[in-house]
Amino acid sequence: MILNITAYSHIRRVRDLRPEEDWRQVRDGLVFPVHPAFPRHALEIEPMTVYVGEERFTFDVGCYSRYNHWLEQLARLTGIPHLDPSWILPKSAPFAQLLQFTDCDATIGAAVCRELAADFAEYSRRAAGQSERYFREQYALWRHAFEAGAENGCIVFREAVSSTSSRSHECAGGSPTGTGPA
Repeated sequence: MILNITAYSHIRRVRDLRPEEDWRQVRDGLVFPVHPAFPRHALEIEPMTVYVGEERFTFDVGCYSRYNHWLEQLARLTGIPHLDPSWILPKSAPFAQLLQFTDCDATIGAAVCRELAADFAEYSRRAAGQSERYFREQYALWRHAFEAGAENGCIVFREAVSSTSSRSHECAGGSPTGTGPA
């Protein structure tokens, strides 16, 4: 399994989800998943509500272990030595709302996207100086995603199935391009 990220801008509410509807089968819009452990990340998003908006872009982060490794690198970029699941970052720490967010079927709303977009802008020079190409590429994608979501939109985290052998290589820790360290 891999993690897929989709950035939306200019979303607007269309209607409530009907009781008999499966939210995954809605055809006239989108239902954004609000994770019960992280409702403050998506205050603008009403659960069980159908929205429309502009899909700005989507990208695959890779398998979950690769994503978690990237988060560790992001934390170190800001001076956090390592991520510990039992340790709570101060809310004011850079990227805290991403570093301590779920990685499965969840949404980050526009307000938090704006905060994270500012963090990505602030640390962009440091990120550009990192040696690993995968880190720099992912940093640029995430920055663009949060900038798009900040425009009255959101970022949606979804699990996807990988059918490519390069994904398996990525998840095993190798470089998918063979041009640098994983």
